[in-house]
Amino acid sequence: MEMMRAAVLEWAPGSLRIEKIQVPVPNAGEVLVQVSACGVCHTDLQVIKAEVAFPVPAVLGHEITGIVSALGPGVNGPAPGTQVACAFIMPCGVCQSCGVGRDDLCENFFGMNRLRGTLYDGTTRLRRADGSPLAMYSMAGLAEYAVVPATDVFPLPLSLPLLESCVMGCAVFTAFGAVRHSADLRGGRASGGRRGRRSGTERHTDRARLWRVANHRDRCAR
Repeated sequence: MEMMRAAVLEWAPGSLRIEKIQVPVPNAGEVLVQVSACGVCHTDLQVIKAEVAFPVPAVLGHEITGIVSALGPGVNGPAPGTQVACAFIMPCGVCQSCGVGRDDLCENFFGMNRLRGTLYDGTTRLRRADGSPLAMYSMAGLAEYAVVPATDVFPLPLSLPLLESCVMGCAVFTAFGAVRHSADLRGGRASGGRRGRRSGTERHTDRARLWRVANHRDRCAR
């Protein structure tokens, strides 16, 4: 049985504890990613504080970068060894919302993952050493490996830094959504603002504790 380290939330409100659990295996339509970095979002903190309901015990973390380690059955890519980024909304690709291009409202993601802590077959990929299940908050990125639906695995250009790019999975595209949909901005347009005022994404990056699991495993052992 191959093992990995993960930050486990046993109770909420509570705290994270490093634990050795089983390395997950991707099912059909899924990808195993060796996690390089995972941002800690305010939503993670809300789950830890029991301000947002979520099943426990669980592994949190929903914005990651990493390297593709293995492909589940029926997945053609990205190929193992590819540098990738994965976002917090993991579209199923088959529900009504996904079918009309609103994968940000994916019914299976919100109904199964965010309410039950499972992937789309109704089960979690995470197991403790004794075989008992752990709920997954999105892909459960606060671990050395994460199983992610292939619909949510995107090649990351080599020109982008692997560590800092993890916030693309939540902070960046949340900010983009606000600019594109709430402010209704298009290419070539700009909005006014106070000079020197920093973006929410910059502030998010400053306060995130970035887990460098693959390249800096000593952090995960603290």
